[in-house]
Amino acid sequence: MIQLALILTQVLLTADAPLPVVAVTASSEKPNAPARALIDGKRDTSWQPDADGAYGLGQWIRVDLGTVFDVTSIKLHNGIQRIEGGADQFCRNARAGRVTVYGDSALVQSLESDDLDKHVYTTEVGKWGFQKPLRTRYVTIVIDGAELGFGAATSAALAELEVFGKPAAAYAPETGDVRCGSRRLAELRPR
Repeated sequence: MIQLALILTQVLLTADAPLPVVAVTASSEKPNAPARALIDGKRDTSWQPDADGAYGLGQWIRVDLGTVFDVTSIKLHNGIQRIEGGADQFCRNARAGRVTVYGDSALVQSLESDDLDKHVYTTEVGKWGFQKPLRTRYVTIVIDGAELGFGAATSAALAELEVFGKPAAAYAPETGDVRCGSRRLAELRPR
């Protein structure tokens, strides 16, 4: 029994977990579809940029993980995913046809819909542009393409974002002689 508990604890500590989001900001938002709806844990709410004429193209949303993590996968629930007034709002309203995901210092991947019913975009380590875990504190999503719904022209909506990963391992401080660099760099290094 103790061995099983130790194995389970080890698996839980090494498994990629959903990462906490401490803040969210966006280029714009509609009053009834704020940025915080992207991280509220409910797929029937959504963030929708206040850019109907441009269908939300170029609009972005950024989540702050609070500290640096090694991100290993991202799941993005697309569109407005609820029934309202007897109509499927996913089909009625615009949704993202292509999004680009960025970390602090790198493009992770451009995600593109392969059909009109694409409800979820996912990417993980090993896919094009995401060869190793992304060491980042911020994840930014930019709407680069839109699929229009059969209703009024609206901006593309995004329902929910899930980011998975592990705490970033600390790099060991550099030690030893400074062979190249400024005198100030040498003074900053621990001895």
